[in-house]
Amino acid sequence: MKKTKITINTKIKYTDSKRYQKHFTLDDRIMIQKIITEHRDKNGKLNILLKDIGNMMENDPSTISKEVKLHRIFKGRSKDSRLGSYNSICSNFSTCNKKMTSIHNSRSCQKNVFKCIDTCKDYVEYICPNLTKFPWVCNGCPKTSGCYLNKWYYYSDEANKDYKQTLVETREGINLSPDEFKVLNHTVSSYVKNGQPIYHIFTSNELPVSERTIYNYFKKGYLDAKNIDLRRKVTYKKRYQHRTDKTLLRKIKQGRKYEDYLEYMNLNPDSSVVEMDTVISASECKKVLLTLHFVKYHFQLAYILPNKIR
Repeated sequence: MKKTKITINTKIKYTDSKRYQKHFTLDDRIMIQKIITEHRDKNGKLNILLKDIGNMMENDPSTISKEVKLHRIFKGRSKDSRLGSYNSICSNFSTCNKKMTSIHNSRSCQKNVFKCIDTCKDYVEYICPNLTKFPWVCNGCPKTSGCYLNKWYYYSDEANKDYKQTLVETREGINLSPDEFKVLNHTVSSYVKNGQPIYHIFTSNELPVSERTIYNYFKKGYLDAKNIDLRRKVTYKKRYQHRTDKTLLRKIKQGRKYEDYLEYMNLNPDSSVVEMDTVISASECKKVLLTLHFVKYHFQLAYILPNKIR
């Protein structure tokens, strides 16, 4: 599949964009990962400007830069000596004045470089120049397979999980002043211990939080009254919540969406595409139909298989 053709609108004002001050979605993060991975030259440098990426995504360039730097993942250097010379692992290696010791002579320093890192006071870690500016990561760099330096990577699914976890953590705790919570705790706990339901307490008193929040406080044990004090709470089974946002693996979803297929067909209208699918019976019959649809010729073949797994 050919690389995505980028169209850039240089007249966009970020404050007028519909995406201004909007949070990134998973699709946005997938797009960022795709851009910083595919648009690299042979030296690993990004061959597209950050401003152009901002125009393409209708977001402020600094927002994209902060997103990558905030959610990148660290990967330590490999200690495999087969990767080659470690001469550049220390920024001071070329000007080092220590001579012919068991650690610092030229050959021994390559063999005991990690011992040198732990013991040498003059050691200063050498950082790849591509990591000192946008895109801050090693995605798509052709030299990563033989690189012996510490690395950083940006993965869209991991970044999205980190973002959602941050949303949860920022909402943890009690969003009340100590005096407000003290009044709330006294009111709710005293009524509950006297056998009053939460709904009746909520409708009969002016409380600074919602009914749902009170239940959450009970669940987290913030109040003097506990779940055992609720008359019906302990009789309910714990309900199973179906997760609606099942994040696919980055390598599976990236470049394999239906929009990618449509874009590829627009760029390659003469391509011959065959769609394969399996039709399963609604009854208990184990036999299935294997269908092959030739899109260009509007022709379809179907084969009966004894079961879906062969």
